[in-house]
Amino acid sequence: MAERRLAPVDENYEHSGGGGGPPYNGDMERIERLEGAVSRLESDMAALKSDVAVIVANYATKADVAEIRADIHKAIAENSRWTHTATMGMFGAFVLGAIGLLFTIWNAAKPASSPQPQAAAAPIVIQVPVPSPAAPAPPAK
Repeated sequence: MAERRLAPVDENYEHSGGGGGPPYNGDMERIERLEGAVSRLESDMAALKSDVAVIVANYATKADVAEIRADIHKAIAENSRWTHTATMGMFGAFVLGAIGLLFTIWNAAKPASSPQPQAAAAPIVIQVPVPSPAAPAPPAK
């Protein structure tokens, strides 16, 4: 590897008389703009940090997601049980209704049965003894 060495200061380098600052060479406006941009970036970064802190505080943890998932599965299982029960009840009511309808149609299709005449019962005869006729009365004169 090649060694890196510092380049010697040029002889024509002008140093401002001991003020400790760099010489003014026209780039100061650019540096001031950069420093202003950095301060705006720092304030924006602070705002972003607070926003991210709020978002992180509102995140759901794995435990929260697992709890909600278990609740959803429990609700689905309960809903399925009640749905199946209600479906079976409605199916049973439908079957009973269909049977009742078929029974009604079957009975309506039969001719109306007229009552069968019963064999005439022999009349009850009561015989009352008749008194013998009395002798004719003599003619009156």
